[in-house]
Amino acid sequence: MVALLMRMKAKLTWNSMKRQTAFLVLSILGALGIAGYVGMIAVGAVFSIFEGYADLASVMFTLISALAVLAWVIAPALMASADNTLDPVRLAPFAAPSRRFAIGMIAAAFVGFAGIGTALFLLVPFVAWIVSGHVVVALVSVISACLALAISLVWSRAVTTWMSVQMTASTRRRDLQGVIATVALFLFVTPLGLYINAGIDNFNAAFVTRLGTIVGWTPMGAPFAISQSVYEGNYLVALARLAISLVTLWAGWKLWQYVLPFAMNGKARPVSAEARQAIAEGRHLIDPTQAAPSARADQRSFKHVDPWLRLGLPRAAAALAARTSHEFIRDPRLLSQLIAVGVLPVLGIAISFMGSNSDFSFGNTFAIFFTLFGAMLFGGVVATLMAWDSTANWLSITAGIRGRDERLGRLVGALPSAISLFAVVMALLAFAAGIQGRSLIYLAVTTVLLFCATAGAGQILHARWLYPVPPPGANPISTKSTGSFTATMLVQFAQWLAALVASLPASVVLLLGFFGILPDWIGYIVAPVWSLVCLVVGVIVGGHMWDRHAVTLLQQIKAWPGHAKTA
Repeated sequence: MVALLMRMKAKLTWNSMKRQTAFLVLSILGALGIAGYVGMIAVGAVFSIFEGYADLASVMFTLISALAVLAWVIAPALMASADNTLDPVRLAPFAAPSRRFAIGMIAAAFVGFAGIGTALFLLVPFVAWIVSGHVVVALVSVISACLALAISLVWSRAVTTWMSVQMTASTRRRDLQGVIATVALFLFVTPLGLYINAGIDNFNAAFVTRLGTIVGWTPMGAPFAISQSVYEGNYLVALARLAISLVTLWAGWKLWQYVLPFAMNGKARPVSAEARQAIAEGRHLIDPTQAAPSARADQRSFKHVDPWLRLGLPRAAAALAARTSHEFIRDPRLLSQLIAVGVLPVLGIAISFMGSNSDFSFGNTFAIFFTLFGAMLFGGVVATLMAWDSTANWLSITAGIRGRDERLGRLVGALPSAISLFAVVMALLAFAAGIQGRSLIYLAVTTVLLFCATAGAGQILHARWLYPVPPPGANPISTKSTGSFTATMLVQFAQWLAALVASLPASVVLLLGFFGILPDWIGYIVAPVWSLVCLVVGVIVGGHMWDRHAVTLLQQIKAWPGHAKTA
């Protein structure tokens, strides 16, 4: 059973890589990068011990291994639905939850870049101690590595499976998980290099030693604190930390055995008296008053559409606008895109605080770039709203909606979210980065220009070609159901190139005004007018193309992984 599950995981991983050449190349580069980083860390650890910093090196081993264990527990939990390889629920028809099956699932978690890379990383202390001549400490570090890896795998499986069960029980929980995962990705994973550089620049050996002592008594840090205690000669402390590690491993194993049957078999719940009465009477609803459509619900639906009708939109466009504005708040995939674009300028501002410059000049450069790039990203999301709507587009097509109304409704419905997002970003740049006055006005105008140019160009481009997006209900940061990576990059590149070309006339005017060649007011007038022209042209031309290719696009969407079942 154990060998079968490990082979199955290896086969699935290999099939995923070889299905797309670009993904295979990136996987190979990632593996080489992991090996390179592990090698550099090992060399640095050996030199630090030879240079007389063995005490500090042992503390660093404890801290870094604790981070590795913590990452194994938290990261898969946040992305419980992002990678469903060997999901216990999918294996339920073929195997029953048992002790061998539980061990096999844990062993299968080791198969892959993450498991092998972690094992190599945890063996770095062994290499450092054995090269420096500390044989006993090196042998103990192997035990520490095995304990740390076992704790990582067991707790990762237990927590991930438990989170998966919780997410399956509630759509709202799954949506919240996706949003939290997106925020964590952009706030903690993306700027990881910045945090490492900041830690190196502000390194304090005394603080690190105190922190290592505390972490060594935690379940995450106890395994490698064993070898640290052996090096220091505190054998009783080493035994105590060994006990903590074993108890942590035992608790993780018990939790894994507890949640596995729930994931595979479900949990029996008592049937209420009301439900039994409904079954006896042959009713499919417990509350019979819910069988007929509610007039009050219809009134609420019209209430959402009325504001858009007052703007003069056609009925079809107003209905789509109401739906789109609602989906940007309720759909975790779109909400995550909204949050990601808002977080990008925060990363640029963070660079200014972590860098060596104190006048914000370096940080502002990145903040401005991320703001403009985020505007283009969000414009692309608005232009591809048909793809995010998945197979629900058949409603618009069979209803006979004109392409112009379809393009207009989705665009106008996204404007409240876009305006709110850019207002928050500009306020953040003004108060946190010190970009104010004339510079802030130019940045705001340019941001709107790039957003409108990307949305307008995308309205035309994506009325003929769409790139795959995660299906409804999927984790927002999942790449399992996004199809061809190469095709996606080509379409996105064409969209950005078309947007830059479309915005070029107004961009030239803005640059001439910014450098004093033209009066500022000319750019302030030309850019908004040109932005409106880009949107109008995108709606008209894109609408005509949508009329001709809507059915083809719907068939294309149904062929994407995970989308056909949403029809």
